[in-house]
Amino acid sequence: MRFFLLVTLLILACSSVVEGQSRRAQGQQVAANPVTFQQMLQQFSTSDFVQNVLGTPPTSNGKGGAIRPFSVKKMPALRNQGVSFAHYVLEPCGMNSPQMHPRATEMNFVINATQLEMGFIEENGGSVVVNQLRSGFMGFIPKAYIHWHLNRACEPAEFVAMWNDEDPGVTTIANALFIEMAQATDALETALRMDAAEIDSIAGRVNQFPNPLEGVKECLQRCGIAN
Repeated sequence: MRFFLLVTLLILACSSVVEGQSRRAQGQQVAANPVTFQQMLQQFSTSDFVQNVLGTPPTSNGKGGAIRPFSVKKMPALRNQGVSFAHYVLEPCGMNSPQMHPRATEMNFVINATQLEMGFIEENGGSVVVNQLRSGFMGFIPKAYIHWHLNRACEPAEFVAMWNDEDPGVTTIANALFIEMAQATDALETALRMDAAEIDSIAGRVNQFPNPLEGVKECLQRCGIAN
């Protein structure tokens, strides 16, 4: 009994020594490399705090429009600022595909539009919320909710989206389900009661039409646009 007590005390003493050494090493590292918020900002040049939005090539450029996102990936100076945004242009009948941002609430300000549909789906048991926005309107989408934007007018719609995270992330629902998930597991076949060939057919169409999406047939015909 006495032997085990001595061993236990020895282990605790060694643990305390190791922990103390680790803390001292961390303290020395911080002392050698002090990084305050101001010092972090001073790592960037003056031009790192501005962007020529319209002069930046879009990262998403499907037939339905163009998207220019500016997160910390594009603007490293946004690090720890808790904010990011994107510039959208949706062509007549164009759609920003259903998606979600896992780390941020989204706010939209409409620069120019006459009938921009903004919708989102609440959690199970909730509602589908759909609004029609026009120039000068603002709308917001709760954090991590599946949402979309659809320009139902025959003229382009322009708006900006803002997030309360410098890296909001994005999950495009169709791609996540029919491409990423379908390639990793057959669980989607079980959930949808579809065989692999049907899933592959849908995945092919998802790959064929990148975001933003071209409008549905009814809207294109109404606007006299050939598809």
